[in-house]
Amino acid sequence: KDNDDKGGDGKGDGKQEEEEKPAGGPDSTPVPYAPPGHTIKIIVHRGIHLPRSDILTRSCDPYVVAILRTDLPSRHKDDHTMSFRTSTKHKQRDPTWDEEWIVANVPSSGFNLEFRVYDEDMLNYDDRLGNISVVVDKIGDDGWEGIHEQQLPLSKRH
Repeated sequence: KDNDDKGGDGKGDGKQEEEEKPAGGPDSTPVPYAPPGHTIKIIVHRGIHLPRSDILTRSCDPYVVAILRTDLPSRHKDDHTMSFRTSTKHKQRDPTWDEEWIVANVPSSGFNLEFRVYDEDMLNYDDRLGNISVVVDKIGDDGWEGIHEQQLPLSKRH
């Protein structure tokens, strides 16, 4: 039958519409316990002598993806890792970003911070230029004092 044969405004009785809507409402998944944490500021300052990745320009178009991992349990198996992406600096082997990422509730038990440096390619996949890993075992009043403008070596891409 057509909707016109049902009578009324042609929208049906409304029951079918309610059944088609996606489920909604609050998420009943319990939030795992996490002790009070610390707020940290991560600044991606600059890169020095990054590898040439673009054959034509003999340069690269670098950006950085920072990934922070902690030992806190996730709420869902599909939760994303905490990450931050800088802007792309075009045709720069010595880029300056000076971009900040502030992360709250980082546990006293520390974290693993990975920086992945990429060359942005418009036509193909982005090339990984290298990685930097920083492991902090403990933060707190008597623990970690931070890293202040320390040069970290870029390990080869893999």
